[in-house]
Amino acid sequence: MSEHIYGDQAWAGPYSTYVRRLGGNPIAVFEPIFEALPYGAFAIDVLGRVLCVNQLYSSLTEITRGMTLEEVIAVCDIRDLAGHPLREEGLPEARVLMDGQEIGQSLLRMRSPLEGHEFVVASDCRPVRGLDGRVIGAVVIAREISEEVALAIGVRQVAEGQASIDV
Repeated sequence: MSEHIYGDQAWAGPYSTYVRRLGGNPIAVFEPIFEALPYGAFAIDVLGRVLCVNQLYSSLTEITRGMTLEEVIAVCDIRDLAGHPLREEGLPEARVLMDGQEIGQSLLRMRSPLEGHEFVVASDCRPVRGLDGRVIGAVVIAREISEEVALAIGVRQVAEGQASIDV
């Protein structure tokens, strides 16, 4: 499977050679896979540029191919769950690029650029490694969990006596 891993926007291995000989773009091979996922998904290179983003996540966040993590933060007004603004190095995907460690279930607040409403996203970030083992990118799978968070807050408020249950 390692021959299918790409590096610095160019694939390394026999598969990429095959796709290029057919006149294709090896990165484009991932697009149908990303589109088939029931959650938002995107891939970034080692420089933090978005290489591929599925339509589900793009329509929610307005993230597009070619954006940098810094641009993503600006467009989506990304904050931690407590509402504190994040800088690029605070993003889970940036930490994956720097440390090479998987990060699961990061919770972030974001704002829809088009509609302006705030939502909460749970994301899992994984490193993509080249044939030599170096981190050359990251893949992020994310889903909106705003309703689940609101429900959890409501349950907590009821349990603490700060709210009542309307039947």
